[in-house]
Amino acid sequence: MQQTGTALTIALNRLIDRLLETCLDDSDSNCRACYCHIGDTEPRRYEVTNSVVATKWQAGPTPAGRPLSDWDALLPALAEGLCSMQRISSRADGALHDCFRVFGATGLLACPAIDDSGRLVGAVFMLWNRQKQPPDADGLRRLMAEGMRVAGQIATVLNLGLPNRPGDLDAPPIA
Repeated sequence: MQQTGTALTIALNRLIDRLLETCLDDSDSNCRACYCHIGDTEPRRYEVTNSVVATKWQAGPTPAGRPLSDWDALLPALAEGLCSMQRISSRADGALHDCFRVFGATGLLACPAIDDSGRLVGAVFMLWNRQKQPPDADGLRRLMAEGMRVAGQIATVLNLGLPNRPGDLDAPPIA
């Protein structure tokens, strides 16, 4: 039986959503989890391809085709395979914070998605809103471990040579 690229991409997105939901299960607070994929072409850009929420969150535009330079404050840690936590305030913190501020986020935890060749292909972001603060230190350590596990699984799935990036439903058929 022939499976189309579209069907495979839909299945991939469902898998990524389920993986992101496990981050919410381990969260002690009101959290949104999303996967941001980094494109391969120059200049490097990112987009939010998957997002799940624990409770009601503010709607906002989903960042797509944004320059990777938005991640300047996060890239050194992510490239080293480390998570990074940042507070998002109402002041100008940069383009990445602007992207997540539209969701009502006040804090973020970013965990790197690194493929088998050691290349950073994206990140799992967990966002907190004004109603609830990030978990305590022990909860945050558990959430970082879960974020790293989920990001690694997403990178592994993407490394299998699937036709297009997550979120792209216009993939050609696979023979």
